[in-house]
Amino acid sequence: MQMQPYTRGTIVHLVLATLLLPTSMAGALELEDPANFEVVQIWSGGDIGVPGLLGAMMFSEDGETLYVVGNSEQPGSALYAVAVTRDPETGRVTDLGPAETTTLVFSGTLTGLDAGLELGPDGTLFYTYFPANRIAQRPGGFEGAETTYDMSVVDVPDSVAGLTFSPHIDDPNTGFGQMQVSSWQEDLSAEFRNIYNIPLTSAGGGMFTPGDAVLFVTLPRQGTGALQYVPSGLFEGDLMYLNWDYGEIRVLAIDQATGLPIDADTDEPTLGTTNPVDELFASDLGQGPWGLEFDLRSNDFFVSTWEGDPFNSIIQLSGPGFTNGNGGTGGDGGTGGAGGTPTDDGGGGCGCRVQEPRDGVGTLLLVGMMVVFLLRPRRKRKIRSR
Repeated sequence: MQMQPYTRGTIVHLVLATLLLPTSMAGALELEDPANFEVVQIWSGGDIGVPGLLGAMMFSEDGETLYVVGNSEQPGSALYAVAVTRDPETGRVTDLGPAETTTLVFSGTLTGLDAGLELGPDGTLFYTYFPANRIAQRPGGFEGAETTYDMSVVDVPDSVAGLTFSPHIDDPNTGFGQMQVSSWQEDLSAEFRNIYNIPLTSAGGGMFTPGDAVLFVTLPRQGTGALQYVPSGLFEGDLMYLNWDYGEIRVLAIDQATGLPIDADTDEPTLGTTNPVDELFASDLGQGPWGLEFDLRSNDFFVSTWEGDPFNSIIQLSGPGFTNGNGGTGGDGGTGGAGGTPTDDGGGGCGCRVQEPRDGVGTLLLVGMMVVFLLRPRRKRKIRSR
């Protein structure tokens, strides 16, 4: 098909449309619904004192600390405690770090700490090791002694990656939410695109023995990392997850009454469906997004990257789509300004990339200059034959 040449009027319209787009649509990360969601801030791991490839994240119960896995999946993997600064009125996170305040919580005993990190029944800390295919537990939390469980024994293929607890389904053995894990591997077969239910049985002393894996869902693509249920907003109760291979944040539709994924063919909640209702939330994160955590004090959520784009960083996302009532979600100001794009913070401050509102006068001047340039008289050019 032959493309028609643009007229100068068309170019002017395109320029105006481009310049007047919300800047939250710009940048590497591409949001599917920029009217309801946006990027607020981005921190590099180095700026907050967490080394290497970033993995799982978890806020402390008081919200004053963000626990982050550094050197994920590597021999030197470790969990770090990063200070959190919040707006005193809205409670929104305004900064992480600085690096000199970040402390080591514990080092991985295997290769290596990965994308799962959650408090489970009896306050026991659960987390994952990849490629060791093990789930670790620490009774009482971070200070407890570590015990690991080989997940291949309960039929989870190499290797377990993400971990969460369902808010919809209770484990009858513990009275706590059903533990669920993702399996990741560079393989196109269905077993490496699965999320499993893992029953737990109390072994005493705050320890829990994993039972045989039950297929919860087979996802559209392999490469699944962290899993988190969305606490509020347009996707409330659905399961958000990260795909490292394709650089995506995705949402699995969950039936609220049963806690099961919805089969796309029957439109019914179906345990073990291989064709679930599943949609793209954001893309273009490279290889790739790996850790995921919701901040219950602000309804913002945070994504960490294992390499990826932005490289080894933590991204803060927000928006009215999460029923965030704290402002700063585009439009009328607040922390996120008027929907500004993340830009390098010029000197001092948090060392992160933060959103800044457009300078309206500067934008109009730029538009005017481009329009004058495009409408200027031009000499006819001779076309040279070959």
